[in-house]
Amino acid sequence: MSPQSPSDPKSSRITRPQSDGGSPLEILRGEALTYFDIFKASHWYPLAKPLESRRGQGRLAAMRFLYEWELNPENDLETAFQLHLHYMKLKTGVAGYARKLIEGSIAHREQIDRLISENLTNWTLDRLALVDLTTLRIGVHEMLFVDEVPHRVTINEMVEVAKNYGSSESASFVNGVLDGIRKKLGPDKAAEKEVEEVLE
Repeated sequence: MSPQSPSDPKSSRITRPQSDGGSPLEILRGEALTYFDIFKASHWYPLAKPLESRRGQGRLAAMRFLYEWELNPENDLETAFQLHLHYMKLKTGVAGYARKLIEGSIAHREQIDRLISENLTNWTLDRLALVDLTTLRIGVHEMLFVDEVPHRVTINEMVEVAKNYGSSESASFVNGVLDGIRKKLGPDKAAEKEVEEVLE
């Protein structure tokens, strides 16, 4: 069953489509990976323009890191992150935002996963493709805890991440789940601020 369009008012609960196994990161899952393996795999697909900002690159770096972290959770977090910085050659601003997303996504994992689960139908977190789940976790964290970023920006950016690193159906799936969560959250402070500035 294909995921419903996020513009459909009935799309707050999404059924996960079967993965086609074509993700450059997913095909490496289950192998003994190094950060250099992730670096190489993450460059198989070209980056989309919406991800070229400091925050956009930070989101990508966070997804790559958390993907590797899930495969090797026994590694010391700080040591692993420093290795990630070394291999990815991240600029200071990008690294700072990536760290914020990484640490927040781990610290608030229980709350984030509960929200994701509530927006899945006939699917469980442990059955989701790891790229999709990691992308969702980062997106949900940003919508919950980064007040200066409008929810629509978060969703658009995480959809671009899914397009570049997930399966052929990942983008529509991520879009639907995040949009369903957005509808259940309180006021979008960043979006309201944008409106106020236009009206001033």
